[in-house]
Amino acid sequence: MVVDCDVMAEMGHSTNLRISLLLNLTIAIISIPIYIYAFLYLSSRQLFHKNTRIQIQVHIFGLIMHSCGR
Repeated sequence: MVVDCDVMAEMGHSTNLRISLLLNLTIAIISIPIYIYAFLYLSSRQLFHKNTRIQIQVHIFGLIMHSCGR
């Protein structure tokens, strides 16, 4: 059991993991304002049928929630 803890501690401090987490955080920070703008733009325009707008807004809201979790 101690071996597993040592391996996990080594993996937790790896450079590749930190780069991956930093990249994910950067993408999430950039994407959240874009998703919010798309959500508001879709709400204010009559480009699509009402049901289509609702479906797209639900998907955009899900993307926002997914990005905020990071």
